[in-house]
Amino acid sequence: MERILIEKRIDELSVETFEFYQTENIIYLDKYYIMRRENSRQSKYKIDKSKYYNRLMHRDTTCPEAQVPLTDEIKAQAIKQFVDSIKCLKWSER
Repeated sequence: MERILIEKRIDELSVETFEFYQTENIIYLDKYYIMRRENSRQSKYKIDKSKYYNRLMHRDTTCPEAQVPLTDEIKAQAIKQFVDSIKCLKWSER
């Protein structure tokens, strides 16, 4: 099971993050969150828990799945990453 991570920059201090997981050739949204940093000199982002979705940890979720802004553009990027990860090899090349 390989993770697919899509990051979309909102502004200089914020990044919107979508995490997907793939099983049986289907890609599922697993997590959604916004990461922020206090100023542009900081290199580390922190997860903003005010808008956070986690498929498994319902206790931590502050944003219901219906409110996750999963656009067609984000879906297309996730599918592209999944397709790009597929390899076609001979048995001896594994």
